[in-house]
Amino acid sequence: MFDRNVISDKALIILTALVIFMFVFLLLVGINLRPGYNEKIGQIVKVGHEGMFVKTWEAQLIPGGMSNGSGSFGINPFNFTIESETMAKEVKMYMQNQTEVIIKYRMEGVFSQFRTRSRGYFLVSIEPVKSK
Repeated sequence: MFDRNVISDKALIILTALVIFMFVFLLLVGINLRPGYNEKIGQIVKVGHEGMFVKTWEAQLIPGGMSNGSGSFGINPFNFTIESETMAKEVKMYMQNQTEVIIKYRMEGVFSQFRTRSRGYFLVSIEPVKSK
């Protein structure tokens, strides 16, 4: 017969609190299974300062570019987060001038959902594509 005293009330409370904590943690934190560094080429089509509780600089790049026959037209834009206002101004300048750029970005393994809307892709550097 099952003995209720096998799991004490205190242990049950601790286990319940742990499950609730893990649930809340997973809601607030994103996980990227392939962290690392990468780069893309394309044209910036959006830069904005967004967020309800925490404002972040978010941008979109169309991979392959949209002009000069420099590549295939990317159907899905690539979203990334810009962590500094100085770099956001630079990205905005490239967007306004319709400059094709190379971005280098890092993919964080574990990131706060309040810090990014781009699933953990953070801009490291941006530079214009050198014309041939």
